[in-house]
Amino acid sequence: MINKLPKISIVTPSFNQGEFLEECIDSVLSQNYPNLEYVVMDGGSTDNSVAIIRKYEKYLTYWQSKPDGGQYQAIDDGFRRTTGEIMAWLNSDDKYHHHAFFKIAWLFSRCKEIEWLTGRHSYWGKSGELLDVLVDDLPCFDRAGHLNGQYMQISIQQESTFWRRTLWERAGGCLRHDLDYAGDLELWTRFYRFAPLHVADHLLGGYRKHGNQKAVLHLDHYLAEAERVVAAERELLANNEFVELLPAPSPVRVSYGEFAVYLEDVHTDHPGHHYRHGDSSDHVIDSLVQRLVEMRRTLDYSRLRRFKRAVFGLALSICSPAMQASLLRLRSRYAEMKKMS
Repeated sequence: MINKLPKISIVTPSFNQGEFLEECIDSVLSQNYPNLEYVVMDGGSTDNSVAIIRKYEKYLTYWQSKPDGGQYQAIDDGFRRTTGEIMAWLNSDDKYHHHAFFKIAWLFSRCKEIEWLTGRHSYWGKSGELLDVLVDDLPCFDRAGHLNGQYMQISIQQESTFWRRTLWERAGGCLRHDLDYAGDLELWTRFYRFAPLHVADHLLGGYRKHGNQKAVLHLDHYLAEAERVVAAERELLANNEFVELLPAPSPVRVSYGEFAVYLEDVHTDHPGHHYRHGDSSDHVIDSLVQRLVEMRRTLDYSRLRRFKRAVFGLALSICSPAMQASLLRLRSRYAEMKKMS
């Protein structure tokens, strides 16, 4: 099976994020994905970051801790040390959901038309708990909307976004180092020239809300930088460069039964994979169920019906290989909480 699993390359840039770094690293390694390249690029931290990285270095493809040219330079330098067919980066204060890499491998392998993909938005709290999940219908992203400021209403969640290396290379194979805040948005702007963004109804990654991120502390700078990037792209379009405006594809719907079989096959082929640690799926289930109960209390039955369907599917996609047992546990928890409310 390992030869059938596409190689996934993940880069984590970090600087003095020891408070969150270990959770981030664990969320990558506890995927237990057999065909993984993982690079950690630390910018010369003076806190406990290096001690944390050394704790996991035998599982890393490469790591360093020294001054660099900033976040986007560090990510580029990290990617240059990788060869994976599928790529992504995860900032050191964010986390992936359980089974994210197997879901990505399954989707990219089955759907050859997908060149980049993002999942359902989710957010972690400062202590690592699941804080929120986008409960409304999945957004549709397209280049026309992007150029018209869609990112001001709902952004593409970088933590949940993965792409093929072939797209990365067609779009220039680098991030822009002259940007301080909107490097991800600028990359998406170039990706849009060549391929539409697919949205999957999966929990893949989540953004941690702790109030100390650059984009939060300097939101005005981020928005100004983003507008310059998009304005430059609009000018290219006006000059008849990169003129194609591909429509948003339909959301990627998931057969959880098929994914369950796939996941069980993978675990059967690799029962003793080298790293097993974190599994936050029970905590995630409890958080999802709590959202259901809150909607029920507010009598928001329309959203409740939509989200209930999504929750049962999302729970199936994050839990252990015993999928049916996980679903029964979810239904049981929901029944208990309804009685209590």
